Amino acid sequence: MNSIANLIAKIQQKPYKVRMRMLWGATAAVALILMVIWFFSVKKAVTNIDSQDLLNINRNEIPVQEAKYVKVERIEESNNSLKIFFSVNNPETDILSFSSSTEVELTTNKLTLNPVQIQDRQNKMFVQKILSKTENFGILVFSKVDSDSIKLVFKDLYFESRPDKIFSESISLNVDELKMKQELRK
Repeated sequence: MNSIANLIAKIQQKPYKVRMRMLWGATAAVALILMVIWFFSVKKAVTNIDSQDLLNINRNEIPVQEAKYVKVERIEESNNSLKIFFSVNNPETDILSFSSSTEVELTTNKLTLNPVQIQDRQNKMFVQKILSKTENFGILVFSKVDSDSIKLVFKDLYFESRPDKIFSESISLNVDELKMKQELRK
């Protein structure tokens, strides 16, 4: 205890400029020590991260619900394609992230297909974000399918404020009923 008091007394006897240099030197040394400790702790934390678990999404746990946001309005068949006219209604107060073409599946008795194209009713690319309180209209274009009943699944839907709550919507369709002429909104 006495040696610390002697050290402080010696420092107080030094000129002001020398004391300021000692102060800044000590501050720099402590800052450098803290930065080295911080660097090694961050390095240790990063090396211990398992990159496989960063986005641990188990596809079996994603809930599939009956269509709440997506509605099919009509189906048109041509020689080599099947067009499904649909709408997406987002009554929520959050932005809905919509499925891309790889996340939409059409399933029949025999096969599962992804759409060749998803477009809006003006033949432009369909939006990936459905704004709150809006309804968007689109067309799914598939290669020709010979089946009367098909199942349409929209995977990986989520709301922007809850990206960890991923869900899917499933719609069972009767092709013959939906082929009948109906008025479409544009």
